[in-house]
Amino acid sequence: MSPKSISTWVIVGAIASLGTMFMLSGAATTQPSSRTATQPATQLERRTGAMILRGASFESAINSLQLAGQRPIFVNWDVLEKARATKDLPVTIDLSDRSIDEALTTLLDHVGGTQVSLGHQLDKGTIVVSTSNDLAANLWTTVYDIRAAITNDASRAEDVEAVAQRVRGLDPLSWKAAGGPIGSIRELDGHLIVTQTQRVHAQIVQALHDVLPKDAAGK
Repeated sequence: MSPKSISTWVIVGAIASLGTMFMLSGAATTQPSSRTATQPATQLERRTGAMILRGASFESAINSLQLAGQRPIFVNWDVLEKARATKDLPVTIDLSDRSIDEALTTLLDHVGGTQVSLGHQLDKGTIVVSTSNDLAANLWTTVYDIRAAITNDASRAEDVEAVAQRVRGLDPLSWKAAGGPIGSIRELDGHLIVTQTQRVHAQIVQALHDVLPKDAAGK
C-alpha cells in the first residue's frame, strides 16, 4: 500500500445518483469501491481513555493509539524519517480521553511542531500517517448534493456560493482559489464537485449536515 498513489473518483451515470462512485485506476480501468466520505468521521470516534506519555517513543505512541482505537495504523516511516520524525523520537504528551482522530491529530501536531506538517487519513479501514505533503498526493473527487440549499432560481448563484464558501473554509489554505496546491470546487446542476483529501471530505460531510441528504450526511 502506498499513500503516494493518486486516486480519483468519477461519477457514472446521472449526477443525481450521488454516492455511486468508482475508483479510476490508471487511465482506463474502473473498479467499484465501498468507501464513502462518511467513513472517517465514524471510524475514528473511539476514545483513548487514560493515555499520558512521558518520553515514550513516537512509534510506541502510535502503537498505543492503534491499540486504543482497534484500527490498524500504517505509518510511512520512510517519508517521516526523511523529515526527521523518527521512530525513537521521544514524546511527552497527555492524550487522555480523546477520540482517536483528535488524539492522533494532537500527537502529529506535537511531533511535527513548527518543523514539519504531519497528518493522517483513512484508507480502506487503515489509518495512514505521513507528512501532509505526502498525503496531499492522495486526492478524491466527490459530488455533494446541495440542492436543498438553493431557495429559488433568482438567488441560485448566491446560494451556491454561500455553500461553496463554507466548504472552502475547511483547510482554507489548501484550496487552489486561495493559492493552495490541491483543493478545487465547482457546481453542476445543484451539486458541488469537490477535489480534496479524504480528511477534508470527511469534514465537508459534517459541515454540510444541514444541506446534504440524510443518507449522505450519515444520519
